[in-house]
This record gives sequence, C-alpha cells and structure tokens, in this order.
Amino acid sequence: MTRYVKTAKDPRSLDAFFEASAEELRVLWLFFDAAEPLCAEDILTGARLSSLGEAKDAISFWRGAGLLRAAKKRESADAQESAEKEGVTAPPAAKKAPVRAAEELPNYSGAELSGMIDGENLASFIEACQQIYGKVLSTTDINILVGLREELHLDLEYICMLVSYCAGRKTASDAPKKPMRYVEKMAFALYEKGVTDARALEEELSRRIRAKTREGKLRKLFGIGERALSTEEEAAFVRWCEEFHYDDEVIGLAYDLTVAATQKAPVKYADKILTRWNEAGCKTVADAEAFVARERSEKNKGATRPKSEKEKEKDGMRSFDVDDFFARALDRSYGGTDGGDK
Repeated sequence: MTRYVKTAKDPRSLDAFFEASAEELRVLWLFFDAAEPLCAEDILTGARLSSLGEAKDAISFWRGAGLLRAAKKRESADAQESAEKEGVTAPPAAKKAPVRAAEELPNYSGAELSGMIDGENLASFIEACQQIYGKVLSTTDINILVGLREELHLDLEYICMLVSYCAGRKTASDAPKKPMRYVEKMAFALYEKGVTDARALEEELSRRIRAKTREGKLRKLFGIGERALSTEEEAAFVRWCEEFHYDDEVIGLAYDLTVAATQKAPVKYADKILTRWNEAGCKTVADAEAFVARERSEKNKGATRPKSEKEKEKDGMRSFDVDDFFARALDRSYGGTDGGDK
C-alpha cells in the first residue's frame, strides 16, 4: 500500500489554495497534522469523503501543487514498525495519486493485480496492449500498465496511445519496440510536464514525431551520421524546427552559406545565421535571400564609401602619433640629441 507525506517545499502556485474544494483542504490539513505517512483509505473517513476515488483525486490535486509526495519505503516501514511496537494502528496515510519517480510504482501481488483488472474491467485493455506489442506481456509489464492507471489516474486511451508510440507504431515501421519500463518512465516525464490527457498527449507525440523526422534529414545534411547529437546540436535542431518553424529550404540555404564561409558544416555556425534571420523576421527563402543581399550591399557600401574630412583628420592624427612614438623610441635607444639641445 503506497503512502504519502507532506513535502517541505513551497507550493508551485498559491492558486491551488484558492482552487481547492473544502474536501481537498480537509485532506491537506490531515497530512500536515499527521506525524506519519498516510494512505487514501486512511483519509477517507478523516476528511469526510464520499468515496475512495475522491480521496485519490484530492491527493492527486495536492501532489500536482507540490505539497505531497510518495513516502519512501523505509519511511512507511519505520512508521508501521513504530505503530506495532506501540500497539496502535499506523496513522492515516495517503495512497494512489500521481507519484514522482517511476521506481515508486507499487509492485502488486498476483491477487491485487487480478482484483484491479477485474474491478476496473481492464482485461480488454491489457489484451489491446498485447496486440500493439505483438507479444504476451509479462506480469511485470501488466503491473506497470495497471500501476499507471491506478497511480497516475491516466485514462485507458492515453495509456494505449503511449504504448503504441513506444512500440514503434507511430514512428518508422522498422523502429524497435521500447520495453514497458520505457513506457513507465515516459509516462512519469509527461506527467511532470503537464501532459495528462489524451488530447495533450496526441499533440506532444505529433511534435516528437515531427522533430524526429526532421532530425534525420538534418543529420544527413550536416553529415552527423549515427553518433549522438551534442546538447548544442540537439537544442539548435529543436530551435530551428519548433521555435523558428523553418522548412528544409531555409535551413538548406543556411547550410550552403555555412559551407561557403567555413569549408565545413558546423551546426553552431548555421545556428547563428538562422537565429539572425529569425530575429530579422525572415520566414521564407525569399526573405532570407533578400536579407543576405541587403547585408552584402551595406558591407560593400561601407568598404567603398569616401572618407569624411573628420575621418581623414583622425587618420592623420593616428599616423602622427605612431611616427612620434617610434621617433621617441629611437631617441631613447640610440641616444638621440632631441632632449639634449634644450
């Protein structure tokens, strides 16, 4: 049974206190008043809630606000041992709400797993996931699927969509299937990012697929091959595609200019070009070409423009100063008589 405790951190947003219902505020008070970890069953009566689902939802709300966290196994064990020594029941604790680390998903017993599958009619859901993967899922795999449902309260459509993505069905046809542990870690990462419903997940996965498709083309263009991208390269690719929204033609033009200037293809140099274009409001190849033409024209004008009288005067002063400097240096070195005549 997973238990939860209050955190020592400040809430992520004070809005949570204004948005909380009376029941949710009572749940939070129970956690802050308790000396030991609590589970959802424990707060059901103390917070005068109508159902276990309502208790789970309240815990989920405060976990999202950053005020509750899953208790470590050692904390829960210590609490239970202390209660047994004192001959009392462990204080209320909280169960089954979004947890913060994948390793905190509970390992259900065979009886618990079977009961949850039957209780929530998950048999067809498990079967659908097995068909997606094209294999019979292990007990550990099923434990993860049920855990994501129970702990993160993700709907079945969401989990199936995530499983399908990790199984390679929404990427390249030859993409390797990711293990269920990868699904688990990705689910937690998405939850932390705030991607918690099917619509938001669909948008996020579409973005990832687009970025992955573009990455392959960019790797080929810049001759990167199969090696892992550096942090700078990965950030640059995402910036060009997702922030600047540049198509292949615009990036190709930046690549051509990069090679012409450096005889190589450094991503960092191309990134400077594309960043400058974006800051200048260039959206298309025509925009970029016009911008480059203007830059070259201004540069050429600066090189051929006749100097003003003031600039000529400054040049003369610079020449005088240099000549005077060397004359004095020679006098000091070879014993000139300039100073001795005075």
